[in-house]
Amino acid sequence: RYDLVVFDGVKPPASLPPGGYLLVNTSVNGGPARTGKIVSRPTIVDSARSHPACAYVDFSGVKILKAHYLHPEPWATTIIEGEGGALAVAGARQGRNFVQLGFNLLESDFPLHVGFPIFLANCLDWLTPRQTRTTGDSIRAGQPVYIDIPPDIREVTITNPSGHKQTVKVTQTPMIFDDTEHA
Repeated sequence: RYDLVVFDGVKPPASLPPGGYLLVNTSVNGGPARTGKIVSRPTIVDSARSHPACAYVDFSGVKILKAHYLHPEPWATTIIEGEGGALAVAGARQGRNFVQLGFNLLESDFPLHVGFPIFLANCLDWLTPRQTRTTGDSIRAGQPVYIDIPPDIREVTITNPSGHKQTVKVTQTPMIFDDTEHA
């Protein structure tokens, strides 16, 4: 009955209803990743700057005491990459949106970085997308758009402002469409 639930070091129940889930230093069956080995002082080497959760966030100087490497499911995306694997993943499946961090925020200096509140705001926006869009709603050029797709639809055709049609395979819902460069 909530739009967003945060599990911080607490194991979620086995069955989660549709909604947004921020998993901090925990995992769930059917979630975006399985936890792997624990490593000390992992180094962040890359982040998915094109993913809405990571927009405008610099992770390069973040220090982490220890973390679990994550093994993403095929439908999930690595959003923070360490030397030996994924440190954070995101994905959407069956009406549930997830962002999963493989480390305890209190065992990192990430909350002290200027990018931390931006990351949280990005996660809130991505984990709880607007359920309906009405005629007249618009986005800025270059901004990703979330499109709710019925579960039985496998591909959609999108027409851009210049009239060019593009067929896109549906791999998750809501679908994230980011080819929005044209006004």
